[in-house]
Amino acid sequence: MSPFGSGTSVVLEAAAGTVLAELVVTASFGSFEQAAIARAKAPATAMVHTRGRRGFGLRFTDTWTTVLVARSSGQGRVASWAWDQRPYVRAPYSGLVSDLEQEYSPSSRVGGSAAPFIEDYRSRSATARRQLAGRVEELPGGTLLVRAAASAPLLVFIHGGYWQALSAEESLFLAPAAVAAGWSYAAVEYSIAPEGDLSRMERECRAALELLAAAGGFTSVVLAGHSAGAHLAAMVALVAEPPLPLAEVMLVSGVYDLRPLVHTTVNDPLGLTVEAAARLSPALLPVANRPPVTVAWGDNDTDAFKAQGHVYAAKLRAAGLDVVEEERRGRHHFDILDDLVGLIPTRT
Repeated sequence: MSPFGSGTSVVLEAAAGTVLAELVVTASFGSFEQAAIARAKAPATAMVHTRGRRGFGLRFTDTWTTVLVARSSGQGRVASWAWDQRPYVRAPYSGLVSDLEQEYSPSSRVGGSAAPFIEDYRSRSATARRQLAGRVEELPGGTLLVRAAASAPLLVFIHGGYWQALSAEESLFLAPAAVAAGWSYAAVEYSIAPEGDLSRMERECRAALELLAAAGGFTSVVLAGHSAGAHLAAMVALVAEPPLPLAEVMLVSGVYDLRPLVHTTVNDPLGLTVEAAARLSPALLPVANRPPVTVAWGDNDTDAFKAQGHVYAAKLRAAGLDVVEEERRGRHHFDILDDLVGLIPTRT
């Protein structure tokens, strides 16, 4: 059994006994847990206590910090635990105390900047637009549709960009591979921040699905979302009943509990409070729809993104959904999209 469960109170103390912050574990899944967020008042050596008992030592800086823990050190830099039958941790904390900003910055694993990958999406999308020419149909609201055949399955894609970058037009780079595999392809348009807030984005994604349902002629529909788009896909297709039947929902390198982001620069254009983030977090909301789901991430995604996927997959499985988890070897947060068409399960 894990020493922490969701809702467990955790106190961080400096060596001299000064309480730095009290945390609450935000989520827990099997051997993985994502502990809550604290801000150290100054660089310090701290102890974690549970239920008033001394736990393990750690160091952290004067930045916002998250603690990711696991039963073994076999998952990259995720921390290692050891404990006995008593309800507290006895062994030293031997793994990760990460800067929250870094853990929720996917580019921290690939050079520190997302710009080259965003530019690659744009360049490849412009090439795809030229190749597809008149086959690209623009629906009201800006969603783009490319039909492979009169009666083909449809892959619907909700782009990422941390709710503040990219567009349907810049997501056309996935269309050629989808069409070559016999799939029609739709890239969903939504109003990114700061123009749009998350509730508006969710409404617009739902409206795009309604338009695609009205367009008709598809033998089946798979909805995929990447990064922020995985969050939106979960909100419109799992937290709510979608406006069209879905053969599969594919969530790729997503964030499903938004509360940690409140304390990062990602939140600057979003303006989320912790309470608002909780209301918009699929990991914290009931499951209303139960299609098969694939939850995927790259082996070079950050530990925070991996943990988010593990935790949400466990929640969905506990709710009775058929869930496949997949870590794509040799992929990071951005190039995992090159595997998107190949990720579509054969069960669809």
